[in-house]
Amino acid sequence: MKRLKNLFVLVSIIALMMPLTVLSGEIKISALPTSNVAVVGQQITVPVVVDLFNLPERLGSYTAELSWDAGILKYVSYRGGSSEGFTNPIVNTTKTSQGKINFAAANPTGAGGQVNILNVEFEVIGSAGSSSALELKFTAMASAQSFINLLPYVETVTAVEPRLQVRELPKEFALLQNYPNPFNPTTKISYQLPQGEQVSLWIFNTLGQKVRTLVNETKAAGSYDVYWDGKDDTGKEMSVGIYIYRIQAGSFTNMKKMQLVK
Repeated sequence: MKRLKNLFVLVSIIALMMPLTVLSGEIKISALPTSNVAVVGQQITVPVVVDLFNLPERLGSYTAELSWDAGILKYVSYRGGSSEGFTNPIVNTTKTSQGKINFAAANPTGAGGQVNILNVEFEVIGSAGSSSALELKFTAMASAQSFINLLPYVETVTAVEPRLQVRELPKEFALLQNYPNPFNPTTKISYQLPQGEQVSLWIFNTLGQKVRTLVNETKAAGSYDVYWDGKDDTGKEMSVGIYIYRIQAGSFTNMKKMQLVK
């Protein structure tokens, strides 16, 4: 009996010495296409991300559902998340014709920050002028090790905006003026491809030195948006001034100026 009492005291002391996690803030969830504009026949990727940046916890497990307008987006396939421990989720695809997919995973060591848990591939089948929202819901979410229920900290808004807009296939190559311009610290650069091409999009300073590569991959025909955060390839913030962005898509090249301000 004395040994049990001593053991109880020891456990109590250890528990008092352990740090207490105090939760505050919100968990942001998102299922945003890499571009919110697409054309009929284009394949798009929708990364599903759980952002725990504002919480001192690591995502340990979850159960979720992603839904969409099946008349506009046709499910093609999925890939596991890119975050360590979430690359092999359990996925139920039996209701994809109805615009729904369910998925779950558990990671004993957890992952913090922005956690990519799934990547879904779609084909755009809606007509030009149509649009589709994606809706993301979590029915379970717990932290690793402490097993704290994280659902109360998930943002209550489940519909993901902006909606995916379906447009006609571009008739010609184009590099559009960035917006906003001048900007601080982020600006959007848009370009259009009437056919699939290898695309490179770079940022240069006024001395002609390349400071950032934004795109360097093969793209299908369509309209695309890419964002520059005012940093170079190493993550260093660039100084105020004029910068040039240049695109090369097959034989098409073009460039425009933009101004970074503080």
